[in-house]
Formats: sequence, C-alpha cells, structure tokens
Amino acid sequence: MKGLVWTYRMVVCIGLVALLCSCNKVLVRHTAVQTINPIQFGLKKAKTGEERYYVLQRTHEEARRLGVGVSYAGIKEIHVEIPSNPHSIPLSCYTDFAGATITVENKQKNVSLFSLSADLTSVEVKGNEIDNHDFSQNPVLGIGNKLLVIKDKTPWVENRIGHDYGATRKDIMLVKDGKSGHGPVQSYCTSVSCPECSYRDVDVSDKLIIKNVVFNRTENSSHITRFVKIENQYNVELSNITINTPDGSGLYRDRAIYIVNCSDVVFTGITINGTYSLTETYGYGISLDNTYNVSFFDLYARGNWGVFGNNNVHKAFLKNCDINRFDIHCYGKDISFEDCNFVNLYNQFSSVYGLVSFTNCNFSNFTPILMGRSYNAYTAYDVRFEKCSFNLDKKHNSIINFSGFTTEENKRTELKEKCLPNVTMLDCRVNLAEGMKKWYVYNTKKTKDYEGRFSHISEVKIEGLSTNRTSATMEVFSKNIETVNKVQECR
Repeated sequence: MKGLVWTYRMVVCIGLVALLCSCNKVLVRHTAVQTINPIQFGLKKAKTGEERYYVLQRTHEEARRLGVGVSYAGIKEIHVEIPSNPHSIPLSCYTDFAGATITVENKQKNVSLFSLSADLTSVEVKGNEIDNHDFSQNPVLGIGNKLLVIKDKTPWVENRIGHDYGATRKDIMLVKDGKSGHGPVQSYCTSVSCPECSYRDVDVSDKLIIKNVVFNRTENSSHITRFVKIENQYNVELSNITINTPDGSGLYRDRAIYIVNCSDVVFTGITINGTYSLTETYGYGISLDNTYNVSFFDLYARGNWGVFGNNNVHKAFLKNCDINRFDIHCYGKDISFEDCNFVNLYNQFSSVYGLVSFTNCNFSNFTPILMGRSYNAYTAYDVRFEKCSFNLDKKHNSIINFSGFTTEENKRTELKEKCLPNVTMLDCRVNLAEGMKKWYVYNTKKTKDYEGRFSHISEVKIEGLSTNRTSATMEVFSKNIETVNKVQECR
C-alpha cells in the first residue's frame, strides 16, 4: 500500500513539473524570457579584446541555437577588439544588455557588431494583388501570417544626378490569411512595374527586443563598427540605447543602426552622440530601407551629417525627438512628427506621397522641408504644421526650399509631373531674426529656369499665425511660378 501511495505521489509530482514546464514555455513568449549570459561562456576569463569578441559570438550563437535570449546582467563594461575576417554576431529574439557599456576598437574592416536577420523565400505575386492588398487567392500567401517584401525590378529612378546609381522602390506588408492592412506607397499595376517578391512566415505574437546598452567606438579605430543591422523582421523594439562616436576620425558612410525590410518597429530612448560622417560627406546614426510603421520616442541624435538616411519609408512617427535631420532620399509616404525639436540642418524629401505633418514642433537654424533635386522626383503630397514655431534667419527664410531644381522630365511615368505640396499652417509662430523684412512659404528661386507648370498644389492655408515682427511681410512664393491648378490662398 505504501508503495502504491509513493507511486501515486511521484506521478502527481511529475505531472505538476510537466505542467509548470508547459506554463513556463507560455510565459517565455508573453512575460518572462529564458536567457543565457556571456559570463557562462568565459567572459571573465577572456584576457584580450578579441577573446571577448569570440565569447560574445559563442554566447549569441548558442542563444540562437537554443531559441532563448541573452542577458548581460552582472556585466558593467566590455572592451571588444574586432578580429581579422569578422562576422556580425547574430542576435536572437531577446537581448537585454542590462546597462552594460560595450567599447569597440576596430582596425580590421567595416562591420556591424550585431545582426538580426531571417531568410526570405521567393513567391509569385501579381500587381493587382499588391495594389488591393488582397492575396487570398495566392496559394502561398493565402494562409498564415507572412512578411511580404516587394521590390520593383524596373528602376524608380534610373540615375541619381551626380551619382553612379539610381533608386529602386520597395514596399513591405504583413499579410494575415491573405489580407494586408495597407497597400503600397504607389501602384504596381502600371505598364513598367515589375514586382519581384519574397516572404517569410512570422509569429505575430512574438516581439524582438534589444535594449539597455551604451555602445562606444574608440578614437583609435580605423574602421567602422556599426551597432546593429536588423533585416526581414516584424515587431521589433529597440530601447535605452546610447551610441557614442568620437569626432575627427575622418571616417564616414556610417549606419550605426541599420533597419532593412522591417514592419512595426519601435525605437524608445535612443541617444546618438556623433556619427562617422563629415560635414560634406555622409554617415548616418539611423538608416531605414523599406520599413512600414516605424516609430521613434525620445530620440536625441547629432552628427556632422544628417542623423537619418532613409529610403522606402511608409508610415513613420516621431514624438519628443531632438534631431538635426529626418529625410527620405527616395520613395515614401505619411510621415508625422509631434513635440520635436529640429536644429542646424533640414528635413529632405524626394518622391514622397500622402501627408507630412508636424504638431507642436520647433525649428531653429533649420529648413523644415527641403526638396532635393538629384532624384528628379517632385511628387504629390501635402504638408501640415500645427502649433509650430519657426525661428527664421536670412539663410533659413522659408518653410519649403529647394536644394536645386532639375528641369528635365523624368523617364518614369509616375515621376514625369513636377509637383509642389499643398501647405497648411495652423496656430503657428514665426520668429524673424533682426533685419529680416520678408519670409516665404516656398522659396522658389531655384526653379527660375523651369518653363513648365507645377502640378498638385491648389491651396496654401495659413490661420492663427503670430510673429515677433509685424512689420515684416510674408509672401507665398519668392518667385512667381505657373501652376496647373489655381492656388487658393487662405490667410
């Protein structure tokens, strides 16, 4: 009898253990995360920067193999040296650096220290499926959750003026059982569009997390170490990350944080103190290429060059950010800013659509909208400012300006027309520097050689405007232009 009772108790205990293990697997997904730590892989015994690099590499590779996260709890500082022939360290679904400071010396080659990537599989997709964001009849995309990456094989811009490359448009969609919640930036049902598509399966309940790190790049580094490249991902969160870059290295072409083919990405509490860039040569703190629904909260970023360098961005939101530039080099839609501070440079857009909106934002030594010339892509969109302050000076004397103007007609049908955005300014304030007698909504001086007519623009609406110099005058255009539509001025 005692044996039977003992056996019964053992069965109950085993059952309870199994149940607890089963519950723990559920908790891993939703609340807690099982992790491993570099200390377990010999970090404290590593004597050189290269040895520490390999410890981190082994740790994260094992986390990927086991399907667990990595925690740096108990680690305050790590000095890493990039070895010869380095490879990016692969991240798993969860990385908490736990406040650690990682200092990297690189005298070998340019590399991203960390990366998070997934493979894609080709799939045949028709243009009307993309435009209607309905793939229910597609044998591959009709069932399950898929991240769909779309690339137009026909160049959007054949050659960027002054460069040896053009621009390729891309879109990304989350497809749930054959349906996506949004369409592309522009139609793929045109005579020249040639969509090339690929996908991966995703678990929409998963979130990929990277957080709590200070990333330092040393003064004696001769090559660029980027912090992270994230590619082909859905539902990503980066938080509490500081990147420090010394000035004077002469290095450029930075992409400290590089996001490629990602949907639903959130940045919170990111600080970027400097980038590998020069005042006349590019380098970015954050670079986006083909993203949908990306948000930034409490971002502070400075660099010699503009801190953002983006392409193919559909739906971006920035709140409580303090930056020197946001841009879309080419192809994007629907960008909004709230409670942001812009200083020293400009926001630049080419080939954007939808609405670019600013609410309660401040602009100092800054051009709010600069229209680039190199892509020759002056597309139709609208701009809205509400409760914004503009600190204008003689150099920055307009709300919208041109970096130059290309009079030639673009070969791509969608880009043949040259458009100007409609502008709405509600309850804004314009502060003019001493000696200024005029300011402009559009500085059209650089369009002087264009003999054609501008499309799209039909309204300039200014209500509730205040200024520190009531004697100064506002003019809509610095140089009169011809427009397809009659422009209604409401002020």
